[in-house]
Amino acid sequence: MASFTKEEATCTSEILFIGTTQLIPCNETQYPLATATLSIDVISPQAFGEVDFEDIMLFVDILEPTEAEIVQIAETSGFHWGTPQGSGWVEATSSPLPPTRRLRGRYSKNRLYSGVGNGLTYWMGVHLPEGQSLSMRVSATANRVVAITNSCPITMKDFHVNDRLTGMMG
Repeated sequence: MASFTKEEATCTSEILFIGTTQLIPCNETQYPLATATLSIDVISPQAFGEVDFEDIMLFVDILEPTEAEIVQIAETSGFHWGTPQGSGWVEATSSPLPPTRRLRGRYSKNRLYSGVGNGLTYWMGVHLPEGQSLSMRVSATANRVVAITNSCPITMKDFHVNDRLTGMMG
């Protein structure tokens, strides 16, 4: 069963959270590497519902299994697909997007609250060996004209296809 823990137990965030996260089956013929679809919400409290944030970045780092990769699917659109290069990130400029174990998904500008428990959703494929669970480190950052905000980094473990975690995590 899927679970999560904050990497720093005392970490608090008042504005930015990792929200509903789920791993569901994927049977796309256009992108055959994807064996599962991963969706992760970046969310803010309702009080920030009308606030536009800039450079909203979701960082996903696959920890286990070693054969797993984040891959493109049809729903992967709207955000910039960044992969690590040296000490920075390079954003892909054309499809197919490169498979990676570390992803930085970046929206240039958007809102983070669209209803109770519903935030800005990042959709991506996962190449996950059959029957194995996914463990990953997830965090988010976002800019506002007068402030920069971060979520607390969290580690999610034992994610199986059809598992789902809900709420404002990290």
